[in-house]
This record gives sequence, structure tokens and C-alpha cells, in this order.
Amino acid sequence: MKNPLRLLLALLAVFSFQSTPAAWAATAPATEELQIVQVFLVRHAEKDTRAHKDPSLSIAGRRRASQLAHVLKAAGVTHLFSSTYARTTETLGPLALAQGLTVTPYNVRDPKDVLGKLHALPAGSVAVVAGHSNTTPQLFQALGAMQPQGLDARGFLSEDAYDRLYSATLRVGSGEPQLVASLEQRYGAGESVPTDLRVGNYLGESAPEDSIEMFARDFLCTGLPERDLALSPDGTLLLSSLTNRRESALVIVERKDQVWGMPRIAAFSGTYPDLEPAFDPRDGSLWFVSKRPLPGETEAGDWNIWRITRSDKGWAEPAPVEGLNGPGDEFYPSISKDGLVVFTATREGGEGGEDLWFATETKDGWQVTSAGPKINTTGGEFNSCLSPDGT
Repeated sequence: MKNPLRLLLALLAVFSFQSTPAAWAATAPATEELQIVQVFLVRHAEKDTRAHKDPSLSIAGRRRASQLAHVLKAAGVTHLFSSTYARTTETLGPLALAQGLTVTPYNVRDPKDVLGKLHALPAGSVAVVAGHSNTTPQLFQALGAMQPQGLDARGFLSEDAYDRLYSATLRVGSGEPQLVASLEQRYGAGESVPTDLRVGNYLGESAPEDSIEMFARDFLCTGLPERDLALSPDGTLLLSSLTNRRESALVIVERKDQVWGMPRIAAFSGTYPDLEPAFDPRDGSLWFVSKRPLPGETEAGDWNIWRITRSDKGWAEPAPVEGLNGPGDEFYPSISKDGLVVFTATREGGEGGEDLWFATETKDGWQVTSAGPKINTTGGEFNSCLSPDGT
């Protein structure tokens, strides 16, 4: 990687989907329920250079437009917006046809026009906006994201940069929408349009055997450390940690009707360092560790255990697990079906260093005990994982 210090999210599946460094933005103040709008921004696909006035897409551009429809097939797209030019409208054509949607035009000469349309979308919407070499990166920044990579001195995409796919996750519901997280990604246009998608229990991979193989090499692997794979009890959500030397965030992939969607930064992650997701098999809530400020505080602190629930409305606001967090770091919670929790921490009563601790919740609060000298040593014990039945 040319810049390994910046977060990358590489999606290289059969459609040759790739990413470049991501831009993370601060979240809005806490709310009772996370109300999210997802926005994807694309420049129009390759145009027919033989025409000088409002050119249509070239053969390569039509192929890329079909690729876009394929890439976003499982994204749950609800709204399409395009400038009034043929090449942008045609870029969204296959996607509109596949999703049964109409393309809403916007005034490309008035940036506030499309921005206002996006800000007016209800929570839960997923929008795709087709623009141009100048307007697409400008709109991305207007939504709160950092300046995209590889722009020229004018702030434009280069003439041959047709593969950009920007995504912005917006928190809505009170006041002006605010950016939660953003990614700069790539999608390709191969010689033919692929027909297969990531489906089934193993993201399109074959069932595991008795040898070690890289999992989802062309889909989840980025060239940076991917950690802590967690699958929801109902098998519809897959989370992992993506890290570099300065940042870490939770990446989520969602399955709808057996089709796995695009990996993206979780709507509640990306502002403060988050790691080590784990699902509670009892209620499906998600546990993870984070340096985000505790309630009543404004500055990032040490690593603490948090959890978050999910409903038909989306993700609720994360909350620290009171009673498990102490003055030092806590890492890697794992939960059994009967509520036994194991995690890593440095505390009095251990064997020294970072030890494993067991916790059970009673009516009087959490009861925490050391895993003892048969497991803990004077070194460090990390990342233990309970089987669901607790054995």
C-alpha cells in the first residue's frame, strides 16, 4: 500500500471493487436512536468522446454502469439523483431498472439543490448521486467528508478517474444532518459484467475444511490488519475491526435475502477508536471496546466495554457496560448463552499483566472474578472466545 497509515477498505470481489484512504468525521451528539441516511456518490461513467455536446456513455461506460448496478444490488437503494446530462442519467440507468426506481434530476449548477434533496431524505434512506469530475468531490466535502485523494489543483478528478465511489453516512433526525463516517472507494469495469454475488453462510466462499485458508480474500481483506470477526446470532450481520497505527473502526457487512451487501464503516463507529465486536447470543446485542468518552465526559479515555442494540429503526446509541469497566483498559468481551462474560483487564487479584476475567450479572450488579492461575500468567492473556454453551 502506498499510504499504510491511512485506513483502507478494499472490496475486490468479482467486480474488482477497491478502496483508497477513508475520511472519518466527528459524530453528532448522542440521541436515543441512531437515525441514518446513507449516500453514495459517483462520477458518471466513461463518455463517448466522439460527441461534443451532451455525450452519451461509451461502450466502456455502459459496462461500468452495469457494474455499478451490480455493486449496489444489495445496498437497499431507495433514491437516485442525477444531473440533467445524458452521461450521468445513463450511469444510473441499469441501477434504476434493477431497483425499480426513477432518477430525480437536480441542478448541477446549484450545489445547494442536490444537498437540500439529500438533507430532506427520511431516516433509513439510501441514495445514489451521479455527478461530474468537479461536482462529485465537491458534494462529498459538502456532506462533511475530507477532500478525496488524487484531485488536481482545481479540486477536480482527473479525466480518466471514472471508478470513484464515495460513501457518506449521515445522522439525521434533529437539525441539519451530520456526517458520521465516510469512505472513498473504487469499483471496476471488467471485460464482462459478473452475475454472481456474495451469498450464503460464507460470503460466497466454500465451507471450511481442515486446512487454513484466507477468508474472503477479495472481499474483506484490505492489506491492513483486519481483526475480530463477529457474526450475529441470526447470521445477517458480520462485523470486524479494521485498524492502522492511529485509527480503528468497526466494519459491517449486512445480508439481505441471502445476498451480502458492501462492507462499510458501522454508523456508530469511526469517530473514536473501536475494536473487538462480539454478539450476545441471548438478545443479539453487540458488545465492543472503545476509547470513546464515557457519559458525562468530553475527552477520549482508556479502553472500555460498550454495547449497543439494534431494532427495525436501526442502531441505538452505544452505552458502556456499567460494572465491568474499571480504571484501566478492558478488552475483548465474549458472552455465552447463559450470560457468562469473559474479558481481558489489568486488575488487583490477577496474576500480573493483563489477565482474563469472568463476569456474571446478578440483581446486585456484575460479579467479576479472575480466571485464575490455571489460565492466567504473569504475562498477558488476550482475545479469549467463549463457545455459546460456555464450555
